[in-house]
Amino acid sequence: MNSSTAVRATARLSGFLFRNAFPVYVALYDRYKRAADRGEIALIRRLVHPGDDVVDVGANIGFYTQVLAQCVGPNGHVYAFEPDTLNFRRLCVRTASLPQVEAVRAAVTERSGAIDLHVSRDLSVDHRIYATDETRRTVVVDAVALDDFFREGRQPIQFIKMDIQGAEHAALRGMRGVIERSPSLRILMEMWPTVLDRFGAGTDALLELVDSYDLEARLVGGDGSVGEALKSGTPLPDERQTGPYFTVLCARRECM
Repeated sequence: MNSSTAVRATARLSGFLFRNAFPVYVALYDRYKRAADRGEIALIRRLVHPGDDVVDVGANIGFYTQVLAQCVGPNGHVYAFEPDTLNFRRLCVRTASLPQVEAVRAAVTERSGAIDLHVSRDLSVDHRIYATDETRRTVVVDAVALDDFFREGRQPIQFIKMDIQGAEHAALRGMRGVIERSPSLRILMEMWPTVLDRFGAGTDALLELVDSYDLEARLVGGDGSVGEALKSGTPLPDERQTGPYFTVLCARRECM
């Protein structure tokens, strides 16, 4: 079995378990995430403190929502955004005992309204708000800009986790006000160059937008360390070392 065949077979099995044996799926998924993302989890625990107001953009079924809820404690607040119906329902079930979590069924993008969600048949973590090369079922979902959701009068946000399959550029365009009034904000997000290009922005445009907000983007290592700054036009991390995507931390220089 070649690698692409193995990936497709794993995706189909994952999709089957997600739909038909969710307790098994979630046990395996959580164990995998705790191991694969241990560096990012450690970084979040260093950066997020009790009482913080934080945002989980692309919450899926709530793995990171639960991590963030543990960090902010009962006096903090986690706003968890997830557009897919089934993911959202399971997010709500998994966070029902966490009163500091507010689940919002919406995609986060540059403007509020309605948007098409292109649903992956096998991978609940791979729904996208743009067309792909494969045939996907499309549903209309609510979309929200964070500047609309967090209107004037709300307190600053301390942390945003964002993993939305290449739509990060659009989401960032919709949160300028949040960033401006949140001086200690850190944004931990996935950068997937191929998919960013497919979505129509590209990594250079994303990094230019980050810079325009007076933020630095720094590469996060697998151990949770914060490394070199990434700038538009500079070479990206070697895919042979990082895989097809990598994680960056965006913040004002004094907050790094």
